[in-house]
Amino acid sequence: MKILIVDDDPDIRTLLSIQLKKLGHVVFTADNGYSAVTKTVTSLPNIVLMDIEMPTMNGIQAVKEIRTYDALKDIPIIMISAHGEKEYIIATIKVGASDYVLKPFKMGILLGKLNNWINSLMEDNWKDLVPEQRGALNIGKNIIELLSGLIERGGAPSYNDTYIATKVMIDAIEKYGNRFILHSFEESEESLIVHCLRSASILYDFAKKKGFNEEECFNITMGGILYDIGKVMVPYALTFKPDKLDVDELKDVKEHVKYGVEFLQREAQMPSVVLDICQGHHERPDGLGYPNGLKGAEVTIPMRMTAIVDAYCALTAKKVYRKPYSDDEAFNIIVDSKDQFDQDMVKEFFCRMR
Repeated sequence: MKILIVDDDPDIRTLLSIQLKKLGHVVFTADNGYSAVTKTVTSLPNIVLMDIEMPTMNGIQAVKEIRTYDALKDIPIIMISAHGEKEYIIATIKVGASDYVLKPFKMGILLGKLNNWINSLMEDNWKDLVPEQRGALNIGKNIIELLSGLIERGGAPSYNDTYIATKVMIDAIEKYGNRFILHSFEESEESLIVHCLRSASILYDFAKKKGFNEEECFNITMGGILYDIGKVMVPYALTFKPDKLDVDELKDVKEHVKYGVEFLQREAQMPSVVLDICQGHHERPDGLGYPNGLKGAEVTIPMRMTAIVDAYCALTAKKVYRKPYSDDEAFNIIVDSKDQFDQDMVKEFFCRMR
C-alpha cells in the first residue's frame, strides 16, 4: 500500500514512517496541508494519515481541497487529532474525512484502523461477482472481524455464526467452484482475512478430493477459517514483517497457536478437528514443529493438510514487499523444505491444484 503521512511534527512523521515501512508499505510524507494536497494529487496514495493542526493549511482545509478532485473522492483519509471533542470530530467527517485517531495514539490502534481500511479496499475487487459469491466473501470477512474483536476482549467465539459463514462459503464453492474466491484476492495484499478465506476454500477442495465425508469436509473448512485467529493477539508489525524475525520475535509469533486454541476452547460446540487444526498446523512429521513437537502419526492428516495449505497461501499471497510466487515456485520451495511437510501429500496437493 502507498500511504501518505501528513504531520508538522517531524518525530511523528519519522515514527509512523519507520513502523509502516517495517510492514512493507511505501511511505510518503508532508509537513502541512498544502503539501499534502500536492502529494495526494501527484502520488495517488491508497490511504492518507492527516494531522489537523498544521501551518500554511490545516488538515480540515486539506481534506476539503482533496475531495474536490474526482479521482481522490474515495481515498480513505484518517485524521490524527489531539482534539477529542465530538463537534470537532464531526466537523472533520463532514468535510470528507473517513476515520480518526486521537493523540496521543497507541500504535496498535492506528495500525488496526489502517488494516480495517485496507480490508475495505479489498472489497472493491468483488464488485463484479454475483450476489451469492459476494455474500459468501462478505460473511466470511465479517466473521473474522467479529472473532478478532472477541478474542481481543477475552470473549468466546460463536459456533452458530461460524457455522453459518462456513456453510455459505461451501454452498458457493459447490455452485461456482473455489476459483472465484482465489481470483477475488489476487490483487489484495495479504491480511488475516485474505489468508483465512483463501486457506478455507482450498482446504475444502483438498478435503473433498481426498475423500473425506461431508461432515469432515465441513469441519476442516471451518478449521481453515479459524486456525490462525490467534494472530490477532500478536503485534501486527510482527505478523506481517517482511524481514526475518529474530529469536524473541519468533517466540512471540509462535504464541498465536496458544492464543487461538484458548479462544476456540471457550466454545463448547467447537468440533475437535477444528481445535486439532489450530493446535497442530505448525507441527511437522519429523517432530521439529511447534508447539508440542508432535511426530509421525501424531501429526494428523488434517494437520498435515493445513500445514501445506498454510505455506502455499503464504507463498502465493501478494505482499507489499514482493510479488506472489507462482504455483510452480511454491511447489519447489515446499518440496525443498523436505521433512517439514508430508512430501507425499505435497505432491498430491499440487497435482490436485493443477
